[in-house]
Amino acid sequence: MRKIILILGIMIAVAVVIGTLWNPNQQQVMEYPLNGIKKKFLVAKTAEEWKKGLMDYRQLDGVDGMIFIFPQAELRTFWNKNTYLDLQIYWLRNHQIIGQSFLPSIERSKEYIYVRSPGPVDTVIEEAKK
Repeated sequence: MRKIILILGIMIAVAVVIGTLWNPNQQQVMEYPLNGIKKKFLVAKTAEEWKKGLMDYRQLDGVDGMIFIFPQAELRTFWNKNTYLDLQIYWLRNHQIIGQSFLPSIERSKEYIYVRSPGPVDTVIEEAKK
């Protein structure tokens, strides 16, 4: 009986680990106050996550968008390639919003749209518009 329980426990642990590894969209989520309201954002903090952003998402479950955290403030450009959500972009430097842009979905615009930060930024928030 103990062997069966041990084997079942190991199988469950392996299933959890495999399930986690096989979920490519599993990303860290953080709460961040935006315009005085705490919202939840997927966190993009690596070059790969910065490049992908919210590409290929058609809906967001349990989060409001994505926050991009960069190591230094620079001019940033975002575009809507394979982006199926309308996005409100917030450009931040030292946790202060210095500008906003609207980035329509590729389905709405029918062409690539590029938006650029109004100055060097170290954080960018993409908030999905409903």
